[in-house]
Amino acid sequence: MKHLKLAVVLLFAVVVLTLDASPACDVLAEPSVPVFMYHSISDVPVGKDEALSVKVKDFEQQLAYLKRMKYTGIFAEELPEAGKTHRPVVITFDDGYIDNYTTAFPLLKKYGLKATIFVVSDEIGKPGRMTGAQLKEMSDSGLVSIQSHTVSHQNLKNLTHDETEYQFSHSKAVIETVTKKPVRALAAPGGFWSKDLGEQASRYYDIAFRSFGWGTCKRENRFRVPRAGIFRSNTLAEFQAITRERSQTAIRTSDEANDRG
Repeated sequence: MKHLKLAVVLLFAVVVLTLDASPACDVLAEPSVPVFMYHSISDVPVGKDEALSVKVKDFEQQLAYLKRMKYTGIFAEELPEAGKTHRPVVITFDDGYIDNYTTAFPLLKKYGLKATIFVVSDEIGKPGRMTGAQLKEMSDSGLVSIQSHTVSHQNLKNLTHDETEYQFSHSKAVIETVTKKPVRALAAPGGFWSKDLGEQASRYYDIAFRSFGWGTCKRENRFRVPRAGIFRSNTLAEFQAITRERSQTAIRTSDEANDRG
């Protein structure tokens, strides 16, 4: 009888754990899927912050490394299902710089790696930014997903509830009109984020990303996914180290461990 009671308790525990399981939790537990954050890919620095412009040669070397190590690019919105993919990696770009189309896009095609671009909807077609036609072309290629970086790239923590609603809903609507595809992911401008903003974003998006940090295995992480920023100063060795550190345990095979570049 005692053994029967123990079996019932164990069965109940298994059921509870199964019901409480979250796909995102599995993915975001450390070590996790590498999620990279880029901005501009340009030899000549773009904008006020030189660090945000990664040199073309460096970016190509990083893609070549991922390809050589047999990583598979997935879109940001596909992260919760990353476990279905062999060696998944998420490559993201913020803001919508024109060089994402003229420089990064051809290299993504060359190496066959998917990427996600988070665009600011009010800046589509402005000088130095991609046009709607360019965004549509990339989206139609199957290699690039166009997602939201809000309407006007403001610090969301400084906005009212209604202002934030507009940033979430309007940017989503504009981008969906351009690409004719669902917008399911959001990247917070400047990484400014909070639990309340995550709850608000969940009414419009399936997943939301911030800028830096490590994830922990909690259900709510699907709306504050951390990314590793890749900057102009990063060496190839540093990029390789970040990739290894943020990879799932199953990805760390002998060829990865013995790689020298």
